[in-house]
Amino acid sequence: YANSLQVLSNLYHAHKEDLENEGVTANGTKYKDLYLRMMLSLSLTHSSNVCLWINGSQCSNAVTRYEIYKDMHLNNKLMSNSMFESYTVEEMRWLMHNNIDDEEIKWLRDYSAKRYPNTTDRFNPYKYITYTFGYSYYRPQYYSQENYAKWDQKYNLSDYNITYKSGNPK
Repeated sequence: YANSLQVLSNLYHAHKEDLENEGVTANGTKYKDLYLRMMLSLSLTHSSNVCLWINGSQCSNAVTRYEIYKDMHLNNKLMSNSMFESYTVEEMRWLMHNNIDDEEIKWLRDYSAKRYPNTTDRFNPYKYITYTFGYSYYRPQYYSQENYAKWDQKYNLSDYNITYKSGNPK
């Protein structure tokens, strides 16, 4: 719990003005109440490392993740703002504690919406991944500079400042 308090302190010092925001969302939620639940949730999820599922070295920062979800909420990039606003601290923990690094969250949201614009298919992981054994995410073809333009054109990496380097799988 000591780590949780440190994370909460970091969030507070970075965004204490959010806890004074008396404005109300279109759904009738006070921003300050929503932001407090987000901060409490992240203080609990990020009391230990939250890292990308592959290799575990690309870890999330609670302040950055808070800013990502705040921005997505303000720009209606969540599946349902009203649902998000109704989440308890415990429910928000399940949403915000995902094994993806911070720089990919917005990219994945936009990529899935573009790939499957009007269907629930975008929420089905089996539409994106063919499960096989022995797949190597570290293949040089994925990270060589001569292939960057190809991958950037296909996945719009530069639009989201996605890190592209060997040993840093995405």
